Amino acid sequence: MSPAAVANWRDRHKDTFPTPTGGTTARPLYDYDEVVRWLRDNGKRVREVTSSDLLWSAMDSLRGVLEPESFGRFVLTLLVIRKLSFSNSTVQSLWGKARSGASSPRAAHLLDQLLHGARSAAPEASELLEGEWPRDELHGGHIRQLIDTVDSMAENDLPDAASAVLVRVTRSQARRGGESGAVGSATAQVLASLATRTNLVGAKSHAGLHSAMPEVLALLEPVSELTSVYDPACGISEALLTVHQAHPNAQLIGRERVRSVLTIAQQRAYLADIDADLAQANTFETDPWPAGRADAIVAEPPFGMRLTEKLADWDKRWQFGTPNGGASDFAWLQDAIAHLKQEGRAYVLQAGGPLFRGAHAGSIRRGLVSAGCVESVIALPSNLLTYTSVPLFVWVLRVPRTTAEAVKFIDASLEKDEIRAVDVSIADLLNEGANLTPRRWLADVALEDVDVAAEARRAEGALNRALDAAATRNGGTLPPIDFDGTRVLSLSDLLKFGSVCELRRGSVVPGEKGDTPTGVIRPSHLREGLPEHRPAPGIADPAKLTQPGDVLVTTRHSVQAAVDTVGGYAVSNQVWILAVNTNVLLPAYLAVALTGTWNNKFQVGTAIKHVNLKDLEIPVPSLEEQEQIVRAIAGAEMARRTALQVADAAVNFTEGLLNAVRYGADLTTG
Repeated sequence: MSPAAVANWRDRHKDTFPTPTGGTTARPLYDYDEVVRWLRDNGKRVREVTSSDLLWSAMDSLRGVLEPESFGRFVLTLLVIRKLSFSNSTVQSLWGKARSGASSPRAAHLLDQLLHGARSAAPEASELLEGEWPRDELHGGHIRQLIDTVDSMAENDLPDAASAVLVRVTRSQARRGGESGAVGSATAQVLASLATRTNLVGAKSHAGLHSAMPEVLALLEPVSELTSVYDPACGISEALLTVHQAHPNAQLIGRERVRSVLTIAQQRAYLADIDADLAQANTFETDPWPAGRADAIVAEPPFGMRLTEKLADWDKRWQFGTPNGGASDFAWLQDAIAHLKQEGRAYVLQAGGPLFRGAHAGSIRRGLVSAGCVESVIALPSNLLTYTSVPLFVWVLRVPRTTAEAVKFIDASLEKDEIRAVDVSIADLLNEGANLTPRRWLADVALEDVDVAAEARRAEGALNRALDAAATRNGGTLPPIDFDGTRVLSLSDLLKFGSVCELRRGSVVPGEKGDTPTGVIRPSHLREGLPEHRPAPGIADPAKLTQPGDVLVTTRHSVQAAVDTVGGYAVSNQVWILAVNTNVLLPAYLAVALTGTWNNKFQVGTAIKHVNLKDLEIPVPSLEEQEQIVRAIAGAEMARRTALQVADAAVNFTEGLLNAVRYGADLTTG
């Protein structure tokens, strides 16, 4: 449970709830067994604590001490050493010394001895123990809790503990999920399901796909026995490890460009006792598995990756054209085909661009279609990935074959709550530039029961209304702006001078699964609008709720700010609260000024960009001038929204009109 939930129990049951045994007034600590007894005495169900739960608790003690990436490497390496200690007496002795001295001033030194000693005692595991300990940031208290937690785990608990670490790292670091995969990823489950012809998509990761996957699998051609699986961009090996669940005897081969990410994949396989061939390689520099052929290939390559090096024309993989000078999409597709057995299948996840893009990409795509390499294209639901809402598609590929006659298009996007499919002949595809967008070929299926004439008329009316609204908006002009120069101060200066009365972080800490109670203001609310309903009492100290006119700010990825005009909200600890002296600053002006592009220069961090809030620069014109600026920006925002409405209506009108023409609708006005 979150600290807020425990505080709620304490406040509602002051007479019976256990007293704190440590911590501080702001963050008290309680005896775990006493709280469990209290919960059971009060009729509450208590889930048994797992090793992963204990590790979550230990990870909390390092919040703010280590960067997520450093923390992840540190704990995963600690788990590997713990596994080695079960079978290696030297490592076991070193582990015991580190544990017994974890609270002493020599704790960091003992950790160094543990790491270097394990490397020497188990040279076969040296690749799994790369890197150095972050010893300068740790002290005995941190080390003691972590060592004790890991020491308490059974050997078969270690893989789940590693997954718990990666879940925390992924939540804190979008790049990990974006470039390297994430534990429990729905996309990895989809690829593994297709490769094994088994539904491995969990209901928790995506309930709709979990229900729809059996029907999707039934639409695909049967495949031969699965004995080997290759992933040329394996990341943390989530897809390969998911395949292993259904086919534990299949050989797993993975290649990964980034050494630190590959180490994580190797550590996960070692902890789970999975024998996998995982190695570092730049797939495009040279073929990392030139003689290898697999029954199945699963690939979720980085989206939008550009080819920075010139690919060799003599490389046999590029039989349909060397994909130089742009995105890497068709390099991944051709690499997959080149490593298939005769009856094998490749499943490559990509965004929609390669399905219809022209020029050289179009030429390669036509070659793939003409040679019979494209068996199917599957459209997936939106928002499968946490870091992008871009629609995703799976290419189902095979080696060239002259007997191929058609490509099967499967719409598993679930937009219409059903799976739709159609076979399109290769001749028809080539006549249309080999456009492989599923919606293009499923249009006939989608429009069978649609009155296209009525749809076209409705779209026409919507466009005319949007154009009328745009023409009459505020007389069509922005309010006037009149000022001449201004002084620029940092937020630190504004705090010093009293223009900003207070700067504090929100008080609500996310729960163990990263969730925040409904109604609590999170970073996303600063972009999308504050929640309509406030959370139930007890979530936060009433003194820490927002006041009308407070400016709320987040600095992760980019600076986002909004004004709370009504007050009374509880706020996540990922959001800052600024109390403003309205005799000097208008809250609405401060909110927009904080997001000025000049403040981008203060961004730091390689994975998740962020800034030191006090460094941000704020120009401070007079109150009258601030009002002019706020009105002008509000007018510009209204113009932007109106333009988007017109643009959307224009797209819908064009689509409706063309459908009406294509399907012979009667659009006469008589």
